[in-house]
Amino acid sequence: MPAAHDRSACSRHIAHSLLLTVTVAVLNWAEPVQAQFGLGGIVYDPSNYAQNVLTAARTLEQINNQIRMLQNQAAQLLKLASALVV
Repeated sequence: MPAAHDRSACSRHIAHSLLLTVTVAVLNWAEPVQAQFGLGGIVYDPSNYAQNVLTAARTLEQINNQIRMLQNQAAQLLKLASALVV
């Protein structure tokens, strides 16, 4: 029975070696992928674009709110300064 065990271990080793060899060959043979339609370069994703537009709109709104806050703070500081002068 040990001879049968040695043969199965040997055949498993050969199978693993063959699998590894084929995997390495396929990875070395693979070419870089092209964009859709073989044009290369830009791929347009409408859902990603829409998400980016919404994010940009929210960011712009936050910036506008910060500008209003800074304007209000500046106006308050001017009122405090004029109250201190009087």
